[in-house]
Amino acid sequence: MSTIEEQRKQLLENLINRSIEYRGHIIHTSTIIEKDIDIIIVMYFKMRVDRQVEFIELILDRTSYDSKIAILEQILKKHYYKTYDQECSKTIASLREIKDIRNKFAHDTVYTSYNKNEKIPKEFSLVNFRNSMSVKDFTKGEFKVFNEKSERCRKSLNKLLQEFIHE
Repeated sequence: MSTIEEQRKQLLENLINRSIEYRGHIIHTSTIIEKDIDIIIVMYFKMRVDRQVEFIELILDRTSYDSKIAILEQILKKHYYKTYDQECSKTIASLREIKDIRNKFAHDTVYTSYNKNEKIPKEFSLVNFRNSMSVKDFTKGEFKVFNEKSERCRKSLNKLLQEFIHE
């Protein structure tokens, strides 16, 4: 193998490794946020502890991430019907964006089909084959934005949880 081929192979390997690192972090973070939503939903209904566990096992673990966000949105609108504000709306929108990014990383693959004449980029792309093939770049900047939104959502969810606990 020539030095150029070895360099290309190393660049491609670096790209794949970065995507694996991002994928693990994004799915892990999204899962934590989803469980935070589960806990808020359970606390809203003020069940006995044994019923809380059953509710999670029997209902929430069988409910999609998107449905949980919709349930949370309705809880916020009912609970804060007079004060449902821009912050609540922004949190819901951010949760949906986090869910969408999580789904891309859970279901799409990393684009690796660069021919010999193509330069291998520093950032990776995700490929989706649903209906037709689409390729979407994912940058360090987008990863940073994901982390910032995740942190803001976790803070908002924690604030809500504290309110429901102390009612």
